[in-house]
Amino acid sequence: MASDKPVIMLDSCVLIDTIQKTPGRYCFIEPYVKEAEAGKLFIVLSVVSLAEVCYLKERHKEGVSMDDQIREIEEWLDREYIRTINVDRRIARRAARLRSPDGSNLKTPDAIVVATALVAGVPKLFTFDGAGRRSGLLQLDQKIEGSPPLRIASPDGNVGPLFGRSDEETASEEEGQA
Repeated sequence: MASDKPVIMLDSCVLIDTIQKTPGRYCFIEPYVKEAEAGKLFIVLSVVSLAEVCYLKERHKEGVSMDDQIREIEEWLDREYIRTINVDRRIARRAARLRSPDGSNLKTPDAIVVATALVAGVPKLFTFDGAGRRSGLLQLDQKIEGSPPLRIASPDGNVGPLFGRSDEETASEEEGQA
C-alpha cells in the first residue's frame, strides 16, 4: 500500500476494542486514532476483520441492541482514514503458506490478516492475540519473513516512532500541547 502517511493495521480484537472503547485497552489505541483523525495516519483492516467483528461484547453488556451495534460498527468503518483490503489471490496464497506446518501454522483468519499486512507492505500490525500466553500473533513479532520483517505488537499509545520521532520528542510535543 503506497502512502505518504504512516500506516498501521489492526487485528480484529484491537478493532473491536477500538470501536467499543474497551476500558483498559482503548487508552493504548486512542493516540493512533487521534493521529488518524488528524489526517496523519491510515488504519488498514483486512476484510476478514470485518467478518469477525459481528457484535460488540461490551456494548451488548450495556444492553445496546444488535441493530445499534451493527450501525456503530458500520459508522466506524466508514471513516475516511480506514482502508479495507480485500483478499486477492496473492494474499490467499501467502496466507496458505503461513498456515502450513512449515510456515507459522496460523489459523486461517490470523493467516489472512498477517498475509494482508505483508502483501500490502504495512510495517506494523497491532493485536492483543497472545498477550500473556506462549502462542499467538504477538509471539511472531519480526519472525515472519517480509521486507522489513512485520512488526506485530500490542498497541502502546506511542505514535512517535511511526513518524520517526523519539520517545523524548513525542513527550515534549505532548507537553507543549497541554
